[in-house]
Amino acid sequence: MRLATSIVAAVLASTQIATPVADACGGGGFMRFSPAMFLVARHNGRTFVLLDKNVERPGDIAWRRETMTYDWSETAAAPAFTTAIQLTLVGANRDRRLASANHVLIKPAFETHDAMNALEIYPQTREEARVAIAGEFKTTAWSEIENQPVSLETAAWAQNPGFTPALDPSALAVAKVIGTNLELVTAYAYDDKGDHYSTTYVRTAGGRPVGGYRGSPMGMVTLDGARYLVLVEAGIVMPVAI
Repeated sequence: MRLATSIVAAVLASTQIATPVADACGGGGFMRFSPAMFLVARHNGRTFVLLDKNVERPGDIAWRRETMTYDWSETAAAPAFTTAIQLTLVGANRDRRLASANHVLIKPAFETHDAMNALEIYPQTREEARVAIAGEFKTTAWSEIENQPVSLETAAWAQNPGFTPALDPSALAVAKVIGTNLELVTAYAYDDKGDHYSTTYVRTAGGRPVGGYRGSPMGMVTLDGARYLVLVEAGIVMPVAI
C-alpha cells in the first residue's frame, strides 16, 4: 500500500481537469485548471469521500462485507493519514468545511468495483453533500441537473456535433443544468479498441457546442464565483470549468 503521507501529498497538490474527448472549433478556451474534487458516496449507513484508485495489492487486503444488504460494497481498515485533508463539502442543502485523516479502503459497489482510497466522514443533520473539494472556499452553490426529452434534432446533432467522436444514438440522455443555458448530451462513445465509455457533449441553448468530455454529468458546483460542471466516471470526479 502506498504510504499515507504520499497519498495526502498527492491529493493536496493535485489539480484535476476533465479528460477532453473533443473541443469545439477553436475550443480550449473553456478549459482551465480546477481544484481537486471527489465524489461523496454512501454505503451501508456510512459516508465516504472517494479519493483515488492508487491501492497497491488489493487482492491481499482483508476486505469486509456487510451481510443482509443489497449493497455489496467492501471496506478495509487503513492507517490514518499523518496530515489531515482539508475539504469543502457541497450539496443542495448546505456546505461544510472539515479536515479529516480518517483513511479507509473501499470497493464501492455502485460507483466502481475497483479498490479506492477514501476518507470516512460523519454527516451532520440534513447534510447531503454531493462532492468534496480540496481546500476552503468562502461561497459555494450546487446546481442540479434536470432530465429532458431527446428530440430528433438532438439525436441528429449528437451524430454530427461538429467534432468527434459521434455518440451512440440508441442510448442518448439529455439534461439541462437548472438555472443555466447549458444542455448536456450524454451517451457511449467508442475508442480505437471498440471499448465504450460515457461521454458528455456540452452545448448552449442555441446549439453552440462547447466541447466533449469523458464522464456522466451529476450537477454543477460554483466555488467563489467559478463554475464547474461535475462529471463522474467510475467513481472519479472530472470537473469541467465553464
